[in-house]
Amino acid sequence: MLEWIVETSGLIQLTFAVLLGWPIYLHRQSAFLQRVIPGRARLLQSHIDDIFMGILHIVLAGYVAKGGPILVGLFIFGSWMNAQIFLFLALSNDGCASRSWFRMITLLSFTSLTVAYLWLLLLQFA
Repeated sequence: MLEWIVETSGLIQLTFAVLLGWPIYLHRQSAFLQRVIPGRARLLQSHIDDIFMGILHIVLAGYVAKGGPILVGLFIFGSWMNAQIFLFLALSNDGCASRSWFRMITLLSFTSLTVAYLWLLLLQFA
């Protein structure tokens, strides 16, 4: 079941990345999208990160599942939030990077992924 959860999360993240491709493509042709999404380059970063993270979910699903539900949670949370950090920046006109909530999300995301990947490495040598 845990493997299915990780794989499904990866497929959803890949689908989300594909859907993000549309506003990236239409951005230059739409004044509305240019107002709503001031940071097209950050949107592209989110799109690419979602693709990479989704692929990692699918590739590592069986391995992550062996670590149990806590590892699965850390891996999924960190992977999703890491990519969405760029989405927050893309949608921000006021530089949300300097806000405490944004710094906290970034810290939690990086910490979650760091712990998850160190845990996976330890599983490799166990």
